[in-house]
Amino acid sequence: MALENAAQTYQLEQRVRRREGGVRRQAGTGIYECKDGEIYLLAGGIGETKLWNNFVRWLANEGVSGASVFEASPWSDPVYLSSAEAIGRFNAVFKPFANGAHQGRTIQRGTTMARPDCPGLRASRCARERTTAT
Repeated sequence: MALENAAQTYQLEQRVRRREGGVRRQAGTGIYECKDGEIYLLAGGIGETKLWNNFVRWLANEGVSGASVFEASPWSDPVYLSSAEAIGRFNAVFKPFANGAHQGRTIQRGTTMARPDCPGLRASRCARERTTAT
């Protein structure tokens, strides 16, 4: 969140932006646990149509069970993506896949499919690794 767009957000959307904390704001965006670490996934948001379509195609190529549900029309609606229902349905399909996937391969596949995925690293993990390294 940045203050430089707070006035524009209010003018365009009639809402005041606030910090989201650790709450998942949108289906397909956030840090997900994988087999050997974490990944940050951005399947919507900036350029959402292209990112979402690439994400759906990637899941289909990986043979992810239930991925075909993401081809339906509600998944192209940013309002729906922000709903608790969408976040729950997304997690039910994607989390089991992510939990069994390797971080490096997932990020590499994301790059080849024009998705801006990257390694995730939570502050708690940084603290834990710093403690074990000393």
